[in-house]
Amino acid sequence: MQLNNLETAILKSIIEEKLDKYPFLSERFKYLFVLSREFTGVGMYTRFGYSKIFNSESINILVSSKKSLFIEGFQYEIAYVLDISDGKINFLEIVTNEDTLFDNTINLDKFKLI
Repeated sequence: MQLNNLETAILKSIIEEKLDKYPFLSERFKYLFVLSREFTGVGMYTRFGYSKIFNSESINILVSSKKSLFIEGFQYEIAYVLDISDGKINFLEIVTNEDTLFDNTINLDKFKLI
C-alpha cells in the first residue's frame, strides 16, 4: 500500500527536521511502502516495508518533530512518534489525547501539521 497524505506529511516533517543527524532517512523514505495500518481506538500504527534492501545500522531511536498535529474531529493536538530500528523506518504511532474514538472512520486527509 502507498503512504497516505497524513503519513507522508509526518514523515517528511520528521526527516527534514532530523536531516543533519540522520541523513540516511531521506534516502530510505523513497523506498517505503505501507505493510499495515492498525486502528487501536486511541490512535493507529502504520508499519512500513521497503522496496529496496538496505544494510542494517545500529541506530534504534524514537523520533518526532516540533510540529503540532491536528486532525479534524479532535479538539486537542494529536501525538505522533516514528520508530527507527536497525536504521530503518519501522512504524509510525499516532495517538489522541482525548476520549474521541480514533478508528477507520476518521478522515485522515483533514489535518494540519503546523
